[in-house]
Amino acid sequence: MSGKTIRLVLVDGTAAGVIAAEIGNWAGKLYVAPRTQLAELRKRLEMQGSGVYALVGPDPDVAGKIKTYIGESDQIGDRLYHHDHDYNMDFFEKIVAIVNKDHNLTKTHVRFLETQLIKMARLNGSATIANDTKGSLSADLPESDEVAMQSYLDFVQLLLPILGVTFTQPMPSIAAANVAKNGALGMSGKSKTNDLSPVFVLSVPGGAVARAREVGGRFIVLGGSTARKDGVESWTAYKALRDQLLGEGKLIQNPVDPTTYVVSADIPMSSPSAAAVVIAASNTNGRQAWRTAEGESYQEWFDKRIDVVQDDAHA
Repeated sequence: MSGKTIRLVLVDGTAAGVIAAEIGNWAGKLYVAPRTQLAELRKRLEMQGSGVYALVGPDPDVAGKIKTYIGESDQIGDRLYHHDHDYNMDFFEKIVAIVNKDHNLTKTHVRFLETQLIKMARLNGSATIANDTKGSLSADLPESDEVAMQSYLDFVQLLLPILGVTFTQPMPSIAAANVAKNGALGMSGKSKTNDLSPVFVLSVPGGAVARAREVGGRFIVLGGSTARKDGVESWTAYKALRDQLLGEGKLIQNPVDPTTYVVSADIPMSSPSAAAVVIAASNTNGRQAWRTAEGESYQEWFDKRIDVVQDDAHA
């Protein structure tokens, strides 16, 4: 994949204010701003025209999850002002506005973009979607315009996570990583991706056994693993995370062992230690505790990957 130059402008000179983002000669432009800076955002010329927007904030009903509302308007600044005064939209803390520098996004274009962004967000499942509808994809969009808008979306997807907005990003998936690994073969026949790790195992005193793999920088505890139910007295770390997983039904009572929980589905974790603590219900160094079938620790496996990268860089 070729490199891309991204231009970020801190409109008021601080990272806490309005930020504008552009890519090369792409006609689109993204603004992200805290809700408190809505007045400053509305001063931008593009806010007087058509665009797509997302309102983003913590989900008040699900701890640790974000909530977003995705919409479109031919007067995007006015629509954002309306939402700011809507009690039902009290959750959002951040505003994302997707506009065009040439001011030539039609109503049909922005409806298409709105619909596709809602579909992505629902499919990825990384955020609660506040929209009651699925968007309104117009049948009047010509095929050439649809191709152009799909390309437009590619740039949007690239910029959003850089600006701290992740609802279009798919959750890490073991199956997807397997497909990518099997399909990403160079002329040498060797895989060009190291995103899929070996299986790591964590055995906990009392009988709980968990399996995990690292995919795309996320450590994923595999469904069917078991976790110790009662924590040790000295346990302090990641208790809120485990309570959240219990509340979401991702840890459920083991029907054959009252002392353990069962992991009901793959759970992406931020680190091996977070995963180890949730499984062991004790303060645990996951980089040492997770081990392959050959006895290699996660830390040893990780260090070998660094050595390989350094060797490749000097080859």
